[in-house]
Amino acid sequence: MPKKGISRKNFIENSALGMAGLALGGSAASGSAGTASASRTSPGESDYSHFRDAVVLITGATSGIGEATARLFAGAGAKVFFCGRRRELGKQVEESIRNDGGEVTYYYADVREESKVRDFVDACKDTYGRIDIAFNNAGIEGPNGGFDEISMDGEMGYHDLIKTNVDGVIYSMRYQLPVMREQQSGIIINVGSMLSHRGSDTWGAYAASKHAVIGMTRSAAIPNAQHGIRVMSLSPGGTRTDLLKRFMGGSLDGAGANSPMGRIAEPEEIGYIVMGMCDPNMKFLNGDDVKGDEHPRNGKKLDRQTDGTVAALCRDSTARFECHIADRISIPPAESHLLLLIANPQPPELPDTSLHLRGQAGVHPAL
Repeated sequence: MPKKGISRKNFIENSALGMAGLALGGSAASGSAGTASASRTSPGESDYSHFRDAVVLITGATSGIGEATARLFAGAGAKVFFCGRRRELGKQVEESIRNDGGEVTYYYADVREESKVRDFVDACKDTYGRIDIAFNNAGIEGPNGGFDEISMDGEMGYHDLIKTNVDGVIYSMRYQLPVMREQQSGIIINVGSMLSHRGSDTWGAYAASKHAVIGMTRSAAIPNAQHGIRVMSLSPGGTRTDLLKRFMGGSLDGAGANSPMGRIAEPEEIGYIVMGMCDPNMKFLNGDDVKGDEHPRNGKKLDRQTDGTVAALCRDSTARFECHIADRISIPPAESHLLLLIANPQPPELPDTSLHLRGQAGVHPAL
């Protein structure tokens, strides 16, 4: 008896689920972390023993997310090599982690200076012979105001912002990638922001610098996947850091009150996302941005916006982070009922009509 043909509706839904897997796939990068490359086979295993003896390089780890991530990796048995501009804080963090039994080295470096970044990376390579994971976290918020109002020069001015958030990431990858290509393995995570994906009337310069991080990440991922290197970015939401406090005018009172969880993230919670991205089982997560902002996007219902734009996303609820195939897809208002909700546990009824998939996102052929 012949098999019953699949309906166009089912084909669309199944294709969307397949694309979700591709989104987490990215490329065929191995993502192995040298001595930390042992594969975990139990899907919910919570220990991090697979990071034991991995060499982890971190920029900007004298406080906040960088410091928390350094502590987590050191606690898992990794060898942590980190830098920061504040020498006293760097030494304090180093001593504290060592007192907790971790192996860690603080190295003074200013990511705004290429020679300092080169020396920092070289020192790590000279010490341990390899770099398995690089977390390029150093960043500042820069000037507040419109583009016709902000300060261009001086500390926290526009040029200082670009030197730190953009040049600092370029310099870091410029010297990390050759080390990883030589060993044919490695993971790089660059820190973006929720403002990597939208604009801001008062923090536009910061948003521009973080948009650049996403572009650099995707561009570096393409040619290096064949060398066993995964390059990704992480965009945290509101997190309890000095940077957020400055964003909010000096106080975190009320921060996160309007978010689904009713609070902001702790730095350690973002650090755990970093570790999840570096998991040896995540070999096919590459070249894209992971949003760590706790906003649910599993698409049970998306309200159509007045401009006829909808969101299309891919969510991995088990790993507690999500990979966005496309932040927004424009659909003609007359056809705005066509939604492509990817990896939705309860897909809505889709109209039985033609919806072609193109590139990384579901795009209506009229676009």
